[in-house]
Amino acid sequence: HRVISMERLTGRVLRNFLAGYLAKQNRRIRPDVLEHFIRLSGYGDRQFEGDLQGLVNTLDQIASVSEGEVTTEAVDAFLDPFSADTIFDLLAAIGRKDGATILKLLDEFEAKEEPAGRILYMIARQTGNLMYYKTMRETGRSDADIFRFMGVKPYEGKKIAAQSGAYTKEQLRRHYRLILDEELRMKSTSAADRDVLETLLLGMLRD
Repeated sequence: HRVISMERLTGRVLRNFLAGYLAKQNRRIRPDVLEHFIRLSGYGDRQFEGDLQGLVNTLDQIASVSEGEVTTEAVDAFLDPFSADTIFDLLAAIGRKDGATILKLLDEFEAKEEPAGRILYMIARQTGNLMYYKTMRETGRSDADIFRFMGVKPYEGKKIAAQSGAYTKEQLRRHYRLILDEELRMKSTSAADRDVLETLLLGMLRD
């Protein structure tokens, strides 16, 4: 019958907790990469709206695509602000069937020297997020619950929710199959990475 105040974890306690959590999954993370993850996650910001569970969910997703060690590249693939926002712009252009904007955004990625494999991965991730959101909404769950289950920050979740109306579930399933086909082509042929990305994105326009 006592009231207990649960303060947000900070400092060394937070870092030890996250590193220990990864260790239980047989994953390593260097201290500098962990600092990078915490900074990009916004967890230390005063205006951060999420909680520790959401932070752990995000770390889970990053760990799932890492083999032995969580790298800076894996963290950036989930949390880098430029890449995430540009991927949303890319999917919005697909929804509008705006081929000119798609090619312009690919030019921006090239100027930033973003690896094609990472771009493809992020397109796949956001396409999967859109499918998951639409499916969960059909169960009557609230956006807050869905964002928590997905392990995304409210800012990203709101963008997913707003963009989900531009696609049907069947379109998203077809897009995901295209992504898997082009990912295989990128790994197994000598086709230029830019050609693979253009083929994928222009193919996603043909609904």
